[in-house]
Amino acid sequence: MKVLGNVRSYFRRPRVLAEYHGIESGSDKLCFFANYHPHGEVTAYVEAYLRALRHDGFDIVLCSTSPQLLPQALKTLRNLCCVVIHRENIGYDFYSWKTCFERVSGWQARRGLLLTNDSILGPLKPLSPLWTRIDASDAALIGLNDSQERGYHLQSFFLYVKAELLSAPAFELFWKKVRVLDKKSDIIKNYEIGFTQQMQSAGFSVEALFPQRDLQQFCLSLREAFQYP
Repeated sequence: MKVLGNVRSYFRRPRVLAEYHGIESGSDKLCFFANYHPHGEVTAYVEAYLRALRHDGFDIVLCSTSPQLLPQALKTLRNLCCVVIHRENIGYDFYSWKTCFERVSGWQARRGLLLTNDSILGPLKPLSPLWTRIDASDAALIGLNDSQERGYHLQSFFLYVKAELLSAPAFELFWKKVRVLDKKSDIIKNYEIGFTQQMQSAGFSVEALFPQRDLQQFCLSLREAFQYP
């Protein structure tokens, strides 16, 4: 029975409950934003992040798995996003991003695509220096942080995909294969770690702007400076 349950879970497709259209600028940069709030609200930090992305030229497609979207929240989102998708809460962020790929056309032709979510508190400063570093990078897939835990990967809360990877068959194939997985450990293994490693195996370079080794060195310097034990 457990095997049968796993098979059913694998082939589940979360229902899209509603889709709303907002403001589209025709930008060559696109953002797929995964969002959840237990009461269907838009928190101040999420609104600030969305406004910063909008200010920096992103068309935003937000996929919400909240139980509901309150009228004021929906109004705020439609003023900041070109599309707001409300779907059943199954499948975590990777399935929200998959839903965006399935319901938005023309993403392959964009100059860049940002995959991000509501786990970022900020920004505290303008993001323009970040985009400058991303534009200057030779990597096709860029994250803020990386990790060696369970295998090298970029952490999935912020992933910027450049045009050469967006149009690659390996990239589209990865998202077509994304399914509902119930265990978070399986999502990390197959999707967070798997995404980085599969793109590397396909011949694309990746880069973390703030790699783990630099953060570790920074922490060591603080310990020495303040004589922490």
